[in-house]
Amino acid sequence: METARYFDQLYQQTTDPWHYETRWYEARKRQLCLAALTQPRYQHALELGCANGVFSEQLSARCRQLHCIDGNEKAVQAAQHRLAHLPHVSVSQGFIPNALPDQQFDLIVMGEILYYLTAEHMQQVVQWVKSHLLPGGTVICCHWRYPIVGFELDGDRVHHQLQFTFEAWLHHLHLVDSDFNLD
Repeated sequence: METARYFDQLYQQTTDPWHYETRWYEARKRQLCLAALTQPRYQHALELGCANGVFSEQLSARCRQLHCIDGNEKAVQAAQHRLAHLPHVSVSQGFIPNALPDQQFDLIVMGEILYYLTAEHMQQVVQWVKSHLLPGGTVICCHWRYPIVGFELDGDRVHHQLQFTFEAWLHHLHLVDSDFNLD
């Protein structure tokens, strides 16, 4: 399935197609992701697939600078509106891997985004992470475990590949919940 069209359809009727603001699953997942961070504060953080910025707003309290990227124009507008009161947060539109910035970060967040990529594009993102994560930095990944209709990857496959690719890195946490993986 074409990714842009998929997200355009999701955001056609609402700026919160996954009910980030109301579902317990989403609130619980955000709390666990924040609790899994290994540092109290990060200097330069990147969030890939920020959607409407609900998690970004909470994450921003732990970052001196936070840059958020999403591919959908409506999602980006919603995130920009939500985060406008936070001068240390920026939001840009672009599809990964093409929109990955050419700078280094001490925190890279990939939440429920990698399974929307092809396996080849996911590998490009992983290689980018390897070269753009500062020494001692943190990568946090969280993905829904069930198949996404029309896409080749799912959360289990994404996390298996991430563990294999980053096996030489210090791995602080691997949580397999009934609904999501968190590494």
